[in-house]
Amino acid sequence: MRELIDMASIYLALAVGFGALWYGVFSGGDLDASIVRALLCALGALAVGLAAKAVWVMAVLLGGSGSGRRGKARDDNGESGEIEVE
Repeated sequence: MRELIDMASIYLALAVGFGALWYGVFSGGDLDASIVRALLCALGALAVGLAAKAVWVMAVLLGGSGSGRRGKARDDNGESGEIEVE
């Protein structure tokens, strides 16, 4: 899931950056200012992606249901082991 959030935030940053650059260039603005605005928009989108990743990590840690707990069961002695599926 973390990799999915990383990929989505990178593609979102690229899309927002190109969108800001396209809008700045085709609205008749200065090219240098448009590039700076596009970079700032892309960095903002990356920051939102990092915040989403941090929220997901905190939810997994506080929820206690990470991928490390899947497939585990306790037997009669209290020992944990893999679940056998036939």
